[in-house]
Amino acid sequence: MTEENTKAIIELRKQTEENTKAIAELRKMTEENTKAIIRLTKIVDKLVKSVSALNERVSGLENTFGLMTEEIIRRDFPAWLKNQGIDVSKVSGKTIKFGKKNLEFDVFLEYNNKVYLGEVKATLRERDVKRFYAKVEMVKKVFRDKEIIPIIIFRLRAKGEIPIRLAKNYGIKVLKYLKGGEFDER
Repeated sequence: MTEENTKAIIELRKQTEENTKAIAELRKMTEENTKAIIRLTKIVDKLVKSVSALNERVSGLENTFGLMTEEIIRRDFPAWLKNQGIDVSKVSGKTIKFGKKNLEFDVFLEYNNKVYLGEVKATLRERDVKRFYAKVEMVKKVFRDKEIIPIIIFRLRAKGEIPIRLAKNYGIKVLKYLKGGEFDER
């Protein structure tokens, strides 16, 4: 019996030594993983900062491109208006106060009993049409005695046919600005 107990104790010691070695290896691997996680965290933090800086720069470029596009379209828009029988030399943008909101329009022209309201987009999306329509509906309350003519002008492309159809359903004219100052009604 003592001999069997001695063998069992020896076997337990071997098992304990193996477990101790395995635990030591696991600790070492855990330490290595922890160090790797710390390195990755630092890399991800740098990456997040870089992406954030890049987003700011891209946003600045988008704003600049948008402003340039608006200016070019305002410059060439009187020619389109002339084809509609309206002889004006200049079109500007305007911000209209409605309650606590400031409603900004990229193109604004008040001519006789009509008010032309324009939104300029590089790429036309469904959400752009919905937002513009909501602004136009508010402005109709400001200019009750005038006919409102809403126009969306896009430069590059429309995201499918949905925004164009939606705009037409809302009674909004859709124009694509082409090279050379031409406008193509969609």
